[in-house]
Amino acid sequence: MMAIIHSLLLLICLWICPFSIAFSQELDLIKYKLWDIKDTLQWSDYTFSDLNQDLEYGFQAKAVTSLAHIYVPGVWHVDSCMNVLVAFRKRYSFTGDTTHADLLAHESIHFDIAEVFARYLRKELLNLSESSNNNLDEYLTLRNRYFKEATNYQDLYDQETVYGLNTKEQRRWASHIKAELKIWEDYSFENTLLQCNSLVNNK
Repeated sequence: MMAIIHSLLLLICLWICPFSIAFSQELDLIKYKLWDIKDTLQWSDYTFSDLNQDLEYGFQAKAVTSLAHIYVPGVWHVDSCMNVLVAFRKRYSFTGDTTHADLLAHESIHFDIAEVFARYLRKELLNLSESSNNNLDEYLTLRNRYFKEATNYQDLYDQETVYGLNTKEQRRWASHIKAELKIWEDYSFENTLLQCNSLVNNK
């Protein structure tokens, strides 16, 4: 069994409108790969080189998912808006086989699932911003809730697909996640950014 380690980073960014695009532009793309429907995950994105520690366990796949909230300089107040970035941490991710296309497809769905839950969360965050709710605890409660749900869903995906070995289940999951991305397209990072800008400008 081939060991695959991938690390997904969910970044929650708080900003005032002028800072809204700066964070995504400044993210180190050598270390991170932002989720992009036009730029799918490739084996070349797995750049961690020390395989010794984890290969011995013989895992087909192992997810290491992290969460961080980033505050762009500014004062928290009712004119603030929040967005979520989903990033793949290249230097915490490795593979011992760059020829396994089916396994790469399985791992790519993990990345897509992270984006799906980011879209769920973006909608909730926008709803709070639209109501001029400036209680940071409520935002953090939502963050924790969706992070936990996303983690459980990632585990369910691995269980039902047997880490991609069950091809029928793998196809079903791929179709389902593709549909979810389409249904929640209004809450992609870029579309949420537009809504945040409009919301802040109209206050």
